[in-house]
Amino acid sequence: MKKVLFVATVVKKHINEFHLPYIKKFKSFGWQVDVAARNDFTPPNALVIPGCDNYYDINFTRTPLSWQNITAYKKLKKIIAMMKYNLIICNTPIGGVIGRVAGRNISNCKIVYICHGFHFFQGNEWYKNIVYRNVEKFLARYTDCLLTVNREDYEAACRFLLRVPNNVHQINSIGCDLHRFNMPQYRKSIMRKKIGISTDAFVVITVAELNQNKNQRTAIKAFCKADIPNSVYILCGSGDSEHELKEQVKALALENRVLFLGYRHDIPELLGMADCFLFTSCREGLPMAIVEAMSAGLPVLVPDIRGARDCMVAGKSGYRFHPMDVDGFADGLCRIYNMDEREKNAMRNFNIYHSKKYAIEDVLDDVFNIYRKSGLM
Repeated sequence: MKKVLFVATVVKKHINEFHLPYIKKFKSFGWQVDVAARNDFTPPNALVIPGCDNYYDINFTRTPLSWQNITAYKKLKKIIAMMKYNLIICNTPIGGVIGRVAGRNISNCKIVYICHGFHFFQGNEWYKNIVYRNVEKFLARYTDCLLTVNREDYEAACRFLLRVPNNVHQINSIGCDLHRFNMPQYRKSIMRKKIGISTDAFVVITVAELNQNKNQRTAIKAFCKADIPNSVYILCGSGDSEHELKEQVKALALENRVLFLGYRHDIPELLGMADCFLFTSCREGLPMAIVEAMSAGLPVLVPDIRGARDCMVAGKSGYRFHPMDVDGFADGLCRIYNMDEREKNAMRNFNIYHSKKYAIEDVLDDVFNIYRKSGLM
């Protein structure tokens, strides 16, 4: 039996969010599928990974030079040497580094790196770009296949010398189950009642981890500045910035109009009841939150950065602004609020149609065709 190992920083917020269809596909081909990642479930015994044969709790941390990652590397290296995997699929920056280094000398083992967004990118500090670019350049020698999700990363990766030359590919994200977002209109009022929002309110929504990179501070400022009557802003997600953001909302006297709903399992229903999707992240690979919002038919206000440029069309899907442009995002909110029904329907229909290229069924086929042609299966 052939064996594949998925490596990522965390389980709940990465493996279970993006890779379950891939695990299921490998299982359908008769492969043993194992996972190595940190258990980020609360409580820890709530952990479940459908289709996983063996799970290894590796205490990765996002801080690159932490001693925890050195311990994680040693543990992962022993597991890989013992299990003799045919294929290792590395994800996330830390998982991508440690997974490739730990598996580099294993005979008859191929290594894939799915890049969800390089840490070097246009607009980043030059010295950080030098460091991160050279790290990826070095790790390319241990990489048999490199998958990217946006054009900027693809063009950068094509300059690297992989263990298998030129085996770099751009895919349409990691894939999205679009069927989940086809919600009937009548559920909009039901969901609003459940949350405690009036049926005639203008509802803005953000789905993202609450952290500095996701930059919800700018979104909250823009919502405040737009000052749209009878409007509500919903933030779905949890993270290190939650307390800081709640203090910001309190200082702006928006406690009754900005709702923190935490980590949610009913995102399709929440998107279905909203009127606009607001996303102000500073760095992304290809943000699936935008794709999901478009699939739900929402107009989107997004940052003018790598990844966001790839998945939406400015003027047809919504509007793009610099991540820190409070005035721009506020103006975008007002423009969407003031659209007539014809404009709303045109944007809704375009987004639903445009998001179809990210359907998980098609992306799965593309990825496994790459694996076959690359001799990885």
